[in-house]
Amino acid sequence: MNSREIAFLTIEEVFYRQSYSNIALNNNIRKYGAEEDEGFIREIVYGVIENKLYLEYIIKKVSSLKLKKIHEKIYVILVMGVYQIYFMDRVPESAAVNEAVKLAKKYGNRGSVGFVNGLLRTIVRRKEELADVKIQDRKHNLSVRYSHPLWLVERWVDEFGYEFTEKLCKANNDVAKFTIRVNPIRTTKDKLIGDLSGQGYQV
Repeated sequence: MNSREIAFLTIEEVFYRQSYSNIALNNNIRKYGAEEDEGFIREIVYGVIENKLYLEYIIKKVSSLKLKKIHEKIYVILVMGVYQIYFMDRVPESAAVNEAVKLAKKYGNRGSVGFVNGLLRTIVRRKEELADVKIQDRKHNLSVRYSHPLWLVERWVDEFGYEFTEKLCKANNDVAKFTIRVNPIRTTKDKLIGDLSGQGYQV
């Protein structure tokens, strides 16, 4: 089982089985022995979850079907594909499409394979045009562009204004800094800093 399929199964669990993302991720990485691809899998899973509203917005622009009529497995394949096209520069667009089609062949039917292939190829072809969020209502626009719940954006705008809210939404989507918590039973903070610094890490 490759890394994209593990990401697919994990996202499906989170979206449709009410699983916690960190638990589903860790379980599936261990279950399928995917430790070497862990970073790639985590990037897709968390990226899709964090950008869900924006990814759906892109899909809705080109889909002949309403989102609620798309089978859940095909929906997950699509949001994964769109995420890779827009957010993972190191993944060739052709690879994002081809790997999505492979998943559709395994988990869908002939019609869904054509649907996935056609939709993602259209998005690749119109990538720059589709990227812009063209929603007139400013709160709704911020909600979709940064994939934050509308009720939360409305609350923040009312309390802090548009400019601060946009900065806050954007900061929330930045990659979090890596943090280590010291286990005082095993070591001390100073010893751990020394050990890591000795291996070339900046702590």
